[in-house]
Amino acid sequence: ESGESANLASIMVNVGTLLDVAGAHRWGDWYSERAIAMAASAGTDAAGAYVHNINALMQGQRGRWDAALAANDRALRLLDAVGDDSLAADVWLTRSLINICAGASDAAAGCWPNVVAIADRRENERMRCWGWLDAGQTLLGADDLDGAAAAWDEVERIPYDPRDGMTLIERHHTLAELR
Repeated sequence: ESGESANLASIMVNVGTLLDVAGAHRWGDWYSERAIAMAASAGTDAAGAYVHNINALMQGQRGRWDAALAANDRALRLLDAVGDDSLAADVWLTRSLINICAGASDAAAGCWPNVVAIADRRENERMRCWGWLDAGQTLLGADDLDGAAAAWDEVERIPYDPRDGMTLIERHHTLAELR
């Protein structure tokens, strides 16, 4: 009833992902497909990149690596016109995560340096931490224990908010794998 908008497309893809996590895959697809169409027709490149990035996460949660990477590719292409470093870091983190989970350490190795570079430019410690966590997980996947330990050393130098549950979980997860 409100009509199409970039904001509504962003909301719809998140609703679709939540429904998918809850096991309502057909509804997840329905909302995500409509969000993608809406972002293309009424949205902006930033909305399109965001929608495709969230769709990539949904596809990755299902283990559909090719579909996840294809959605992530679309997000990366749209980023060229956006110029939003924060969104770019999120898209590169998603690409890194998909490749790590798919066991594609070589491909993941090309992702996390982009996140760290953006974090350094923006002086964003949380983003820097996530980039180095992905580095550690990538290097572990490639059986480079020394490299993973060096990445962990970088993580430990970065201050973090212990109330940031997602970062805390990832720190524990990466350290447990390393040990």
